[in-house]
Amino acid sequence: MIHNKAFLISAIILLFIVSFYLSLELIQINREKNNLVDELRHSQNTITILQNKIGELLDEVQELSINYGLLNVSETAYSFYSDRIVGLSHLNWFVPDYLPLKERFAISQSFSETHPAIDFSTSIGQNVYAAATGIVIVRYQDRFLGNMILIDHLNSYKTLYGHLDRFYVAVNDFVEKGQLIGSVGNTGFSTNPHLHLQVYYQNDPIDPVTIMDIPRLQN
Repeated sequence: MIHNKAFLISAIILLFIVSFYLSLELIQINREKNNLVDELRHSQNTITILQNKIGELLDEVQELSINYGLLNVSETAYSFYSDRIVGLSHLNWFVPDYLPLKERFAISQSFSETHPAIDFSTSIGQNVYAAATGIVIVRYQDRFLGNMILIDHLNSYKTLYGHLDRFYVAVNDFVEKGQLIGSVGNTGFSTNPHLHLQVYYQNDPIDPVTIMDIPRLQN
């Protein structure tokens, strides 16, 4: 009987020791789990910060690319097409007053300080035409404007065409007023197919309606 009691007491003590040890292990596991969770959260925060930084850098690249296109032109292209430029005697060929769309469209967003352009909402694939004669100085895929083209009209005017689906011209191409340059798309930061048109005068954006006959709706 005494041996049974001693065995029972020993078993209880052993069970207590094992339970205490397991409790300590569980506490340690919980601490390690919490540390891992904290590290994961820190890593996620770091990733978010890096993503924001990358986004800011991409924004800067976009701005620099457009500014480079506005401020720098290809002297080689100008020299190459000098005969054709001189041959176009009518100065209005170089004024961007030609509507870039011939198909039905609606104005989905007007010119404003925060949106220095006009958005023409229309079906995808519609042809886009040059608003005036000039030289293509920028053509690339932008994070926000999608597939875009910037044309220098050789007289302080430039036009930018954004969210295109396809390009039909290349950098340094000489284009004439009304020439096909691309098609309407939904590329970049865009929720529906439309043409984003910006008109620059002396590198400052101006409202296209001041130079183009843009109705509210065209058939």
